[in-house]
Amino acid sequence: DLDPPPLVWSFGLILKEESDSITVVADFIPLSKTFGRGTTVPRGMIKKITDIAEVDISSLNWQYHP
Repeated sequence: DLDPPPLVWSFGLILKEESDSITVVADFIPLSKTFGRGTTVPRGMIKKITDIAEVDISSLNWQYHP
């Protein structure tokens, strides 16, 4: 007997949209202009996408502030 798959809520930046999947990342590292903690989800498993905000990363301040 298999349990039904749990409902999972993912929050992050949509890094890439493909015809069969969407990749969401949780981290953006300005110093190296890279992303981290990515999750690729097959579109068939996605129930709903809600835009919380739109981020234009080209306008972010790239200076490192420790």
